[in-house]
Amino acid sequence: MSSTARISAVIVHWNTPDLLLRCLEGLSEAHEQRRVEILVVDNGSREGGFPDIGEVPGLRIMRNPGNH
Repeated sequence: MSSTARISAVIVHWNTPDLLLRCLEGLSEAHEQRRVEILVVDNGSREGGFPDIGEVPGLRIMRNPGNH
């Protein structure tokens, strides 16, 4: 595998903040070895259903108005 390898991860999320944080932690370990881009699609989580993520390299967040 070349050093320019890239991982793209799309995470569909709805009201599971602990699971999302664990997933992002696992991806951050992969980020140390190669370039990673992460898209979190939040499907209208209720208040408290989306965690405070902070700075995550390569992270983008897309918020949908509802869980479709």
